Amino acid sequence: MRLSALQLLLLASSVTRSSAFGDDHMVQDLKASMSNMPAMIRDNVKRFQVGTKQMWLNGKAAGVVRRRVERGGEALSYAELQLLRRSGEDTFKLLRAGAMWLVAPELFPVLLYFYPRALPSTFETETDRERRRGTLARMRTAAALELLSTLEEQKATNTGRKALAAAEQCEAAELLLRAKSSSHALAFVQGRALALAPEAKIYQHYNRIAEREAQKRRPRKDGKVPEVSVGQSSGLGKAALMGLSQPVLKAGCKLIGVSGPQPGMFRRGALGAHLEGLVLEDSILAAQGTSALGREELVEACLDRGFGSTALNDAQLRRLLDEWLHLVRSRGDVAVAGGEGVQGALFEPHRLRLAAMAACATAAVRREADSMSVLPRLVYARS
Repeated sequence: MRLSALQLLLLASSVTRSSAFGDDHMVQDLKASMSNMPAMIRDNVKRFQVGTKQMWLNGKAAGVVRRRVERGGEALSYAELQLLRRSGEDTFKLLRAGAMWLVAPELFPVLLYFYPRALPSTFETETDRERRRGTLARMRTAAALELLSTLEEQKATNTGRKALAAAEQCEAAELLLRAKSSSHALAFVQGRALALAPEAKIYQHYNRIAEREAQKRRPRKDGKVPEVSVGQSSGLGKAALMGLSQPVLKAGCKLIGVSGPQPGMFRRGALGAHLEGLVLEDSILAAQGTSALGREELVEACLDRGFGSTALNDAQLRRLLDEWLHLVRSRGDVAVAGGEGVQGALFEPHRLRLAAMAACATAAVRREADSMSVLPRLVYARS
């Protein structure tokens, strides 16, 4: 059907008005952005100055603590351990985030999405901190659901040995889900955390690293205490995770805030380093207790282990953390992994903590305050 000249004129005028209206809005948005630019630049510069200054102060304080311990002074407290760890990790995070900002600033939000912990702690605002903690709590639910779906899919589609392995993992997952408590849940999966046998493929590699770390901790001939190295991965945790299935490894990484596509080697490194930190933290908490921990320390300690959220009060977080310590210590856990201590232990300490994370995270996903994910839980709620 042909349009009349009048209709064409009206259509053209309407398009012109719409275009002009859109251009006006675009111009207004551009003006608003330009007017806000100076304030945004000032805020970012101030944030950078405050963050780098606090990093310098943390590094200075960490140096004092490190020298005191090396001279044979008091043992590390939990707060001092966290200070040493943040001091080292924040420097690496700043370099990585800075490189990303310089090379591809448009991908910086993607970095924070896949790695909520990518921002140095001294650069986090209160809003950033709350957002990161909420993201970690929700990723816990996503990790559990994704792992269960993957295991069932592998059981249904794989053949041969892979199908048998998937069936065993599905059976363990079912027992884990049916457990009435975290302790019972850990009992069903702790068999995968037994100490490495000499005939295991990774035993030689694992034992070499363990002996090297044990050698570092032995007193020197001059009587000095060995240098304190906190926040530096020994590779023992990574070695302990060799042979772990990719779905389980991916879920474990998601629990600690490491997601996105990456090779299994990098996943093992990230998760292994995290588990090494938990081994050291647990040894200090077991000796000193949790009564001295403040709100921030309680929240971070619980999130690091796969449970808890900001919706819980201090007493609830402390109770959950004490339950965790009881879980790992009741399995005959060793205080520090390395050398003969690992060989004489019933369980491998890093794998034991991964199993405990699975047990505690399963319980946390079901608790409303812990999971912070309402919709996924409603799928399985009884009407």
